[in-house]
Amino acid sequence: MPEIIKKWSQYIVAYTMWIVSFLMWIYFILTSRYAILGLLQLYYVENDFQRKMELQLVDRVYVISTGIIWLILMIVVENTFRHGIVRGDLARRVGRVLAPEAILILLADAALAFLIGFDILPWSRWLLLVIELAASVSLLWLAINAPGPVRKYKVTNENLY
Repeated sequence: MPEIIKKWSQYIVAYTMWIVSFLMWIYFILTSRYAILGLLQLYYVENDFQRKMELQLVDRVYVISTGIIWLILMIVVENTFRHGIVRGDLARRVGRVLAPEAILILLADAALAFLIGFDILPWSRWLLLVIELAASVSLLWLAINAPGPVRKYKVTNENLY
């Protein structure tokens, strides 16, 4: 009975992390969209009608392409987490999936902070950047240092060849 409970609890953790990944990607899409539009509007679009239309095209293409990538990644992430349960390295796989997402969110928020201006940035935005940096570093640590699957045999030079 305890083995079934352990397996089900791992599935609960895996699907909870899948939902967290899902929400992080949506937050990245929204944040990066505002950052890209703001930067393009600041440096590319002046008062030219044609450039405003090009900006709308860039916006639509970006949202559609990141949405398609998001759909594909959600399928791949769910499969990755399920295989992590079977192989016993769920924590490492969670770190490998969530760390790049957290770094992308940090970069998008840093671009928004650049747009607003660092000198007039409210303290809550600085706090958000610090939390995102801490989350990125801790998830990278998890991806690198989490225990992997338990091997059934010892790796030596004799059984490598």
